[in-house]
Amino acid sequence: LSDILNATVEARPLIEGALLSLVRILRVEGGEFESSRNGDSIRVAAPGDMITSVALSIPIRLDTEAIGILRLGNKRSGDLYTAEDRKLLRTFASHAAVAIKKAALYEELKEYSVGLEHKVRERTAHLEQLQKSQRQMIDDVSHELQNPLAIIKTTAELLLREGPTRLKNQFAIIDH
Repeated sequence: LSDILNATVEARPLIEGALLSLVRILRVEGGEFESSRNGDSIRVAAPGDMITSVALSIPIRLDTEAIGILRLGNKRSGDLYTAEDRKLLRTFASHAAVAIKKAALYEELKEYSVGLEHKVRERTAHLEQLQKSQRQMIDDVSHELQNPLAIIKTTAELLLREGPTRLKNQFAIIDH
């Protein structure tokens, strides 16, 4: 049981493994765990057996938080549960509460991580779109500046080469 409780980090396999172990150790018809968090039930029966009735219920709590309830069927031998059985089950319930809480936190962390990765992908795509728009704007501005600069350069070259008289004639043509 300790190996199952300490090694498994996902809730359902942890609970199923622990229930199967309890069914084998205590030689009971079967067991059931009902979660307080979402009301889900996990049932396990010994091979060839069916749970005919609930003979023992053990609350599983972590401090004041109810984690769930463990229900076990009758012992296959027909014997009643002993004080030692109940003590073992209370100890199990304490350890199971910690393990189940750990599994729930692990699952929350996985969900948070997936959500965070999704947000990072969205924001990266948004940044890439902004960079593309910025590059396009720079290209447009550069193109818009090239035309006036080309005119200024041509005019300056004409002025240097042919003097101000020729330039006056060019402006006269443009004004009309």
